[in-house]
Amino acid sequence: MAINKELWQEPTLAKEFLCPHCEYGTLRIKKNKDGKTLLEQEQTPASKREEDALWEEINYSIDVTEYVFTAILECRVCGELVVTGGDSSVNENFDPYDHEGEEITMDYYNICTPEYFHPAVPIFKIPKACPDSVKAVIKEAFKLFLVDENACGNKIRIALEKLMNELKIRKTYTSKKGKRIHYTLDARIKLFKDKYPQISQYLMAVKWIGNQGSHANNLNREDILLGFELLDYALEELYNPRSKQMLQISKQINKNKGIKVRQ
Repeated sequence: MAINKELWQEPTLAKEFLCPHCEYGTLRIKKNKDGKTLLEQEQTPASKREEDALWEEINYSIDVTEYVFTAILECRVCGELVVTGGDSSVNENFDPYDHEGEEITMDYYNICTPEYFHPAVPIFKIPKACPDSVKAVIKEAFKLFLVDENACGNKIRIALEKLMNELKIRKTYTSKKGKRIHYTLDARIKLFKDKYPQISQYLMAVKWIGNQGSHANNLNREDILLGFELLDYALEELYNPRSKQMLQISKQINKNKGIKVRQ
């Protein structure tokens, strides 16, 4: 499944996020028994002070009004609950004339921008066959995506280390002096290349992105999404290889010269 970059580059509660439990249904703001949405917003003190100062100058602008919010989201399919929170701002929707050409008033609406989800919302679907040790670190990366891009990049790099372990790629070698030396991640991916040359290219690119998060501290959201996209593609090829499945099915149909008749 391709990553929805538009969703994650500018996430808001107006958009639909994938459920972390069933990974099928989407999340919406939960309502209580009285039909009230479980979303709380409160204006920040700094925003209130600035607003008061502008009122005194008769120069008030809606742009200075800032809120923080918390909300409980619910999966439309399985009912899983997710807690989220972040910043909220008031925006103007102004159309100077309605459909009859008469002047209308300003319309205001809130945009809630989440800065965290608990449990973490998946940015891509991890293949079921992917080892648990790798899944766990990728989910930690999902959790950090909205919080700290560089820390998120570091987690992606750690996921590659775990992946190399699960694929039984050698960790160490013996030097000429008989000393046991650890392979770098770069070297282990190159060893992996002997068996999966194309996939190793994706993983090496992910490693470089992870390196930047670990050392350079200059990753942005778009960089991380690219790293996730490459990792997603590599894991699909390793643990859910549709190309191999389709090739096997095609060979069977060709061998039978058609679909085998079912009794």
